[in-house]
Amino acid sequence: MPMIHDLPMELLSRIFFFLYMKSRKEVRMMRIILDTPEDDILGKTEWADKDPRSLALFPHAQAKVCQHWLNVLSTHAIFWDRVIFDLREDPTRMLDSLRWSKDLPLEIFAFNSSPFPNPQHDNFQAQRDAVALELSRFQALMVVCTPHIKRCTSVVLEAMYPTSLSPCSLFLQSHCKPSDLCTLMLTSVRAANPPSPLAAVNPSSDPPSSLPPLVQYQSLKLLCLDASVFMSFGRMFKGRENDIASHRGCLMVSRYIFHYDKNGAFDGPFTVDDFLDCIEKMGPEYITLRDLLVQGPHDEQPTLEPPAYFYPFSTPALLFENVSAPLLSAYFDRFPLEDESVKFKFCDIPAVPKGCMVWCYFLTLENIPASTDLRGLLNSWDGGELTVKNCPCFDDSLLSWLARDPGHVPRLRSLEIENCNSFTMKRLRKLIRLRTREPDSSSTSEEDGDFAYINTLFVCGDNYSLTAEELSWFKSHVDAWFTTSQHFLYIPL
Repeated sequence: MPMIHDLPMELLSRIFFFLYMKSRKEVRMMRIILDTPEDDILGKTEWADKDPRSLALFPHAQAKVCQHWLNVLSTHAIFWDRVIFDLREDPTRMLDSLRWSKDLPLEIFAFNSSPFPNPQHDNFQAQRDAVALELSRFQALMVVCTPHIKRCTSVVLEAMYPTSLSPCSLFLQSHCKPSDLCTLMLTSVRAANPPSPLAAVNPSSDPPSSLPPLVQYQSLKLLCLDASVFMSFGRMFKGRENDIASHRGCLMVSRYIFHYDKNGAFDGPFTVDDFLDCIEKMGPEYITLRDLLVQGPHDEQPTLEPPAYFYPFSTPALLFENVSAPLLSAYFDRFPLEDESVKFKFCDIPAVPKGCMVWCYFLTLENIPASTDLRGLLNSWDGGELTVKNCPCFDDSLLSWLARDPGHVPRLRSLEIENCNSFTMKRLRKLIRLRTREPDSSSTSEEDGDFAYINTLFVCGDNYSLTAEELSWFKSHVDAWFTTSQHFLYIPL
């Protein structure tokens, strides 16, 4: 009786096709369902498991069993339209998988699953060796990858060190013609830190002597870059702003520490102005800025935790997460805060310059520290729905400020508060009383001139206990929900 490793090629192929179909799910888009031929498996289905780090992904898990299985799997092009490399290991054995999909559209995902921080890299020489090893593996991958870029729909490279990342111009220059590229992500776990001796220049990032023009990449929906890669890209095309101003999708830039000395000069290859210049040149439709810090000469060395966000994700808003107040202030001076939705997370938010407005209907504030005076932001906000989560700065003094003058946030209609323990129900009740119509008011209008009335209130948390009379009062004035945090959201008490 043959062992499973020795099964005939025809039988193994049938087993693998069964596993392939079990790993796919139907696409739920009516246009694709109607316009795609019935026998087009790739067109009508997509990979069910979107986590490229999963150890059970087909066909990558099966390809590790033995060489015989790998040989059989490699003969079926439709198995390999998504190739994945964990560069914690030597990628040489699987580099040929990039050509097994033949001319099919291709997704490439490469990452490094090494632990961070790695206890084996306690000394400087061990860290240098780790940087050099990862760089060599990414470079080996990119040599084989480059001829296939023109048919890629998604390229995601997540390095441990930013010096391992290829320049994004490699994927966006016209000789590659990536007309179908929808997602390009070049990110790292460790932030670029210019004074560090580990932040050596990656030779592959040096600008070439002559640059072909960039393609018109209308299909690109998500461009996610380390800030160092992003600024290198902008510097490479300095003076050729028209070449990079065609992007109208989502731009995500992350993980950089700007240093400046006692004279106010930046110590490193890039300044905050360099960074903002790049954003201005790119002119994206949506922006997310994450983990961007400014360190003064006497400031404690900042640290950035490994990113907690994973692919795939979208950016449906103007989002600032863990961005230093000086950088936010510089951003406010250069760009309008204008979008349908604006979010701040883990930011000490400075005041918006006088005369500038925050033009968004939805404003979300999450994990904003007690040191932030939200009046500096809310005084310039012209929106209707405010969501506040885990913000100690949302306190009685702020509620009193909102209640004192109808001109403060005049269009506020909906207020959602989650796990904010610095305010009292007495102050919240006063705000609702002053910013809503009396229950017996004969007018049904929700707005008087430029002033709007609050009509929806949602409060969630463990420390909010209301009497029956208080709950009845709130519900008689607004559509109100009060829940405890362990309950599902939006379930009234």
